Amino acid sequence: MEERFVPRRKLLLDASIGVFSRFWDRKTSMSDIARAVGFSRQDLYFYCANSIMPTRTIFRATVHHFFASTLDSVSEILEDESGTVVV
Repeated sequence: MEERFVPRRKLLLDASIGVFSRFWDRKTSMSDIARAVGFSRQDLYFYCANSIMPTRTIFRATVHHFFASTLDSVSEILEDESGTVVV
């Protein structure tokens, strides 16, 4: 993915966490996500252009983003200044 799209993708995934936590994936529409992020529905379809099920694609990316960022946060907390893990 091109560098210029990364901030918008992160914004999309961060906002989608809230939408999916309320409606889960089967009741969430592209309009729900677009409204939460402040994008148009066409912008969302750009991010999942090759997908038959765009809402499910965004859901999977959101779940992956959530767990990856949570793992990063936990790792930062567990590392001390020398880079070793504190237990």
